[in-house]
Amino acid sequence: FGFVARFAGCGIVGAIIGTLFLTSLPSTLLSLGVALAVFSYIAFKLFNSGWSLSPTAARRLAAPAGTLAGTLQGATGIAAPVSITFLNAAGLHRNQFVPTISTYFVCVSLAQIPLLLWFGIMTKQWALLGFASLVPLMAGMPLGNWLAQRISAKQFDRIILLILAILAARI
Repeated sequence: FGFVARFAGCGIVGAIIGTLFLTSLPSTLLSLGVALAVFSYIAFKLFNSGWSLSPTAARRLAAPAGTLAGTLQGATGIAAPVSITFLNAAGLHRNQFVPTISTYFVCVSLAQIPLLLWFGIMTKQWALLGFASLVPLMAGMPLGNWLAQRISAKQFDRIILLILAILAARI
């Protein structure tokens, strides 16, 4: 619980910081840097498939990783390249990965939507759609967990790397 709380809590702080960046800075360079970092991580993982952070290192890095991913979410609207990369590097098992990333996305979204409204970046209609999107997200968690239990750990890791590659390419 402490790991998830640090990761998600710092994600909220990062979302606040990133939203402030969004109101004043261009995000193109930040997005490009994240895409390059994610592609580098994917290449590293492909050549070192058994590597992961130690549990101690993962706990130590949960706060900075959460903050960085939240900042990216706030500034560009995309936290997944950093958050998923970190959780993959932490070597979380499927039964830990899915609820951790889901908790993270919900917390960051709940923090960012009111800020976007405050700064006039988001309309009330879009905010309502954003909050409404949390319903299928929460409803889909058991299905995602069920599906994740049906595949091997190696397949799950490959799927995560594929998702990361798609996200980095879209950036």
